[in-house]
Amino acid sequence: MSLVNSLYRQVTFDESRPTEREPRPRILMRECSTIFRKNYTMLVAVFGAGFAFEVGFNNGINKWWDHNNRGRQWKDIRSKYVQDGEEDEE
Repeated sequence: MSLVNSLYRQVTFDESRPTEREPRPRILMRECSTIFRKNYTMLVAVFGAGFAFEVGFNNGINKWWDHNNRGRQWKDIRSKYVQDGEEDEE
């Protein structure tokens, strides 16, 4: 028996390691392998996820800010100070 075969047997049949692997979700592995197989698809996925997160986060924060500051912003009190026929002179 060669040295490589004996080392292989020791590694594969070592009793300190668990013999049963934990099941992994096959769908997630398949999607990850298709997305991260090539560098450009990984970059597109990362930048797309970053853009989607930014848009969602900004919309959420703006809605929260408008809700907490209702009645104190210019868009809420503009009708009190601007007449119907007048526009901003900018």
